[in-house]
Amino acid sequence: MSNDYPPPAGDNNPQNPAGWNAPPSAQPGGYGAPPTPPYQSGGYLPGGNPGLPKPNNFLVWAILSTLLCCMPFGIVSIVYATKVDSLWTTGQQSAAEEAAAKAKKWAIVAMASGLALVVVYVLLIVVAGVLGADSSSSM
Repeated sequence: MSNDYPPPAGDNNPQNPAGWNAPPSAQPGGYGAPPTPPYQSGGYLPGGNPGLPKPNNFLVWAILSTLLCCMPFGIVSIVYATKVDSLWTTGQQSAAEEAAAKAKKWAIVAMASGLALVVVYVLLIVVAGVLGADSSSSM
């Protein structure tokens, strides 16, 4: 058994081809190396298109319309709202804008239908109260 620990300088270590005792700047990918882009073959840059702003995902409105107004339409809005960020991150700006528009549309539909249901409910209560008062006064 030989005493080869630590290996001598210049050893052929696969993680450090320059050797164990080489300075970090001489190591590939070390502290002195320029950063490499994460997506070299994808044809797009991470973080969406640098010249275009990220579209609003309307996630807060989607959640509020789900909880307070109409759950089925609000869930559809949440699904589209969660797609916006991932589409924009992968550089699909037009798809992200389309998903944002659909999220907004479904949040408005959920709020309008919830408001309509509240109005119908209030009208039914008022009509029932008026009819109940008329029938009790005629006796």
